[in-house]
Amino acid sequence: YAANKERLRPRTPEKRAEYNEKRRRKYASDPEMQRQYREAAKAWSAANPEKRKSQRVKQYGLDAAGYDAMLAEQSGVCAICGSSDTGDRRGGRFHVDHCHKTGAVRGLLCLSCNHGLGKFKDSIESLRGAIRYLESAKKRSSSD
Repeated sequence: YAANKERLRPRTPEKRAEYNEKRRRKYASDPEMQRQYREAAKAWSAANPEKRKSQRVKQYGLDAAGYDAMLAEQSGVCAICGSSDTGDRRGGRFHVDHCHKTGAVRGLLCLSCNHGLGKFKDSIESLRGAIRYLESAKKRSSSD
């Protein structure tokens, strides 16, 4: 198909979905195919680091310039803890924090803060409860 696109009719969405499903089934059952795809993805990522970084933020409606502007607005640190350490050993970038209901981007966070919010499921009440718990534990330990 790829070599003869001009001679063939375009694939319909149904045919494309059928082809993709067939490929997914083969991938799920073929360890060699999985290995080849992983190696190809690693090679592409290594050869295209800037494109890879922009792909990660593009899913949130940001481009590389938007990410950089947001990071500059935050003075190059996590929006919660103020650390300049991203905690991300692979790419060294902050995580784009977003509302899971609306998709709105809220800021850039280090790995720990991003995971923390995720564990609390973005619940303000749960976070307030955690603060109350820590404050009462601190009072108990200092009165001992």
